[in-house]
Amino acid sequence: MIHIVFQQSDIDVLKEAMKLDETLRGEVIQIKDDFAVGPLQGLDTEEGWKTRGDWWRELLNGSPYGEKLAGSFDDRETVKEIKAKLNDDVAIEVWIWMGQNQHDVFSPLLHYAAGRREREHQYCGGSGGI
Repeated sequence: MIHIVFQQSDIDVLKEAMKLDETLRGEVIQIKDDFAVGPLQGLDTEEGWKTRGDWWRELLNGSPYGEKLAGSFDDRETVKEIKAKLNDDVAIEVWIWMGQNQHDVFSPLLHYAAGRREREHQYCGGSGGI
C-alpha cells in the first residue's frame, strides 16, 4: 500500500495511525508542490516546469524560504517513482489522502487525471485533518 499526502505533517500522523491499525501499513509519500496556485499550463514540458519554478522563485524572493524551497524538489520524479512501483506490483493499492483545503483537493486531481489511464487501484480518502 502506498499513501500519498500533500503536507509534511500528514506523514507523521499516518505513521502513528499505522501503529494503531496494521491494515494501513505502507509507504507514505509526499507531493510537495501546491498545485492550487501558480501556472499550470505546459506542465508536460520542460518549459512549463521552468515557468512554474521561476514563478515560485519570484514569489519566494526575499522570504525566509527563498531558494532553499524553490527548486529543492521535483514532484515529477516523485510521481515517476510511484508509477514505477505500481508497474512493478499491479496488486499494490494507492491511497490519496485529502484534507478540506484547496491544496489537498486540487493536487490529487491533477495527478489523478495525468495517471488515471494507467491505474485502476487508486483511492481518495477525505478527512477533516488526517
